[in-house]
Amino acid sequence: MTDEDLARQSERTALILAEVSVERDRQRVVEGFGPVHDDSEHSGGELLKAAACYLIKGGGGNSVEEMRAIEFLWPWDGEWWKPKSRRRDIIRALALGVAELERMDRAEAKAAKDGDGPAVCREDLDREKMEEHAAEGRAEMDVDGGEE
Repeated sequence: MTDEDLARQSERTALILAEVSVERDRQRVVEGFGPVHDDSEHSGGELLKAAACYLIKGGGGNSVEEMRAIEFLWPWDGEWWKPKSRRRDIIRALALGVAELERMDRAEAKAAKDGDGPAVCREDLDREKMEEHAAEGRAEMDVDGGEE
């Protein structure tokens, strides 16, 4: 993969991540599903179960088995199940995953503050280390003959 190919792919990834961010913002602002709600109502894996359902639907999700899986996994009343298009469902699933990561980070930060958890929180990771990790990943892709 050339540097130009990598730059184009990074731009596409950034656009997709922006879509996920817009959906997460919609969940917070329009639906009212922000930190207080998520922390008090969804600490039992509900956000990830909902994300899984939208991923199943986004992957095709029309077989009897897939519909049963969605019915089994869906954590809330049926009125909250609102599949749209394939892309929209995948974006929604990824935003739900982000919501769960945000919830986990807040819980870890609270536990660390209360002395019940690890001393390092996700917020403590600096950008330089993340960029270093990303560069290592790109180097591994080059060594492995390139992955896509």
